[in-house]
Amino acid sequence: MTNKTQSEQKEGYRNQIRVCLNAISGAMSRAIQIKKNMRAELDEVRKKDDILFEQTNPGVFYDKTEFRIKNPGFYREQEEKIKAKAADLLKDPYRLTVEAIDELEEAVIARRSIVSIDDPKFTAAIAIVQAAGPGIDFDTAASINAQFEGDQNSLATLKSIYVSQKCPYDGGIDKMIYDLNAVMNTIRINSLVLQAFRPEGFINRLAQHIAKIAQGEGFEFDPSPDDNDLIAEFSKRSGIPEESLRGL
Repeated sequence: MTNKTQSEQKEGYRNQIRVCLNAISGAMSRAIQIKKNMRAELDEVRKKDDILFEQTNPGVFYDKTEFRIKNPGFYREQEEKIKAKAADLLKDPYRLTVEAIDELEEAVIARRSIVSIDDPKFTAAIAIVQAAGPGIDFDTAASINAQFEGDQNSLATLKSIYVSQKCPYDGGIDKMIYDLNAVMNTIRINSLVLQAFRPEGFINRLAQHIAKIAQGEGFEFDPSPDDNDLIAEFSKRSGIPEESLRGL
């Protein structure tokens, strides 16, 4: 990209970011379907397990969860097989996501290292802020900022100019700027990718952080692609089995 203008280079990295986000979204969709299939198989096994128990213990009331823990039997054996199969199928989307997130980080860093000195819109924006100085109002600043939504380098540069010009209003520019290192550290320290692609892991926890990066770079990304994550969270809080909630 060395023979291209700054703006062309930034656009090239923006396209790379788009490709990475699409790859992550696609891998998540695959994982969600794998987990959906796994839960459907588990539900069927539970039904068979209930029938077996009722046939051998007619008229006996029992706590199914407690019984299954104390008496592994048919259900436990089948559950382990189903989850092992899902874990194996999840390896590929997990690998693709790890690679895409690394490439996403590289593209974001490369893009924000480029200053668009060849962009007349950007140089005009700087000139307006410098000419208005402390007299610039909130709406004018916000209008200028909006032209560079998703361009972290330009936004950071504008912010520094607002500060140097001692502008009391900056159009709320801080809300448009995000800390990439903080987001990536959260993902890695908490092993969110590994957790997301486990059979019983939560994909939405990872998706929420990818969505922060996407929004900061001017893209949309669904922060809650897996409806079952919401069901699982509610199940833990309410004590209602997930299979019962999915049937509502």
